[in-house]
Amino acid sequence: MEGKRRAIIFDADNTLYRTREIARDADMSAMRVLARYCKGCTPIALYNQFRKIVALLIKSQQPYHRTRLHSYSILAARYGIPHRRVPGAVGTFRKAVLRSLRPMSGILPFLRAAKHQGFHLIVITEDSATFAAAKLRRLRLSRFFDAVISADTVGQMKPHRKYLDLALKRARVSAHDAIVIGDDFEKDLADAKQRGAFTILIGAKDARAAKSVSSYAGLQKYLH
Repeated sequence: MEGKRRAIIFDADNTLYRTREIARDADMSAMRVLARYCKGCTPIALYNQFRKIVALLIKSQQPYHRTRLHSYSILAARYGIPHRRVPGAVGTFRKAVLRSLRPMSGILPFLRAAKHQGFHLIVITEDSATFAAAKLRRLRLSRFFDAVISADTVGQMKPHRKYLDLALKRARVSAHDAIVIGDDFEKDLADAKQRGAFTILIGAKDARAAKSVSSYAGLQKYLH
């Protein structure tokens, strides 16, 4: 890696902590709540319909359209479930996520080393600011980060260049002085690479990223 890097910008879900594996169980917990108010409904039937709704919303760039509050509300309307029950289901989903949330392997030593070496550490996430903060607090990661750039701050979902714009501004660096780490090249790294950042894809392989790694083990060498 050429040059002196002074900031590291992280995606959150499946980059700092694992959520892919726990989302279904968390959604099923929410479906059990909604099923209480739906005659003849089962949680699995509601979940299957929820997934169809998500498939229609997944490409929306509007943050609200991609929230559980919105997709659960559509689901509730289809099945005659009172809308007032939706916030409780969303709360159940969030509690289930936080209860099962685990950090990515090796992330704590990497963050400690980066902080010790004086890096500015920034999170960019499609989550709301409140849920992102709750996840970081749950894993005691908040202390490492200088800022969290969330979807409700940007007003758009990824990929959108404003995420990186705000992160670089907060760290007071140019893209050439930054490392950007994420689990999805198109959403997390493509814009950063185009601007000259050093990109690291974690948990997958993609030749377009500067490095593709399975975990944070061994990544500390890129801090020098």
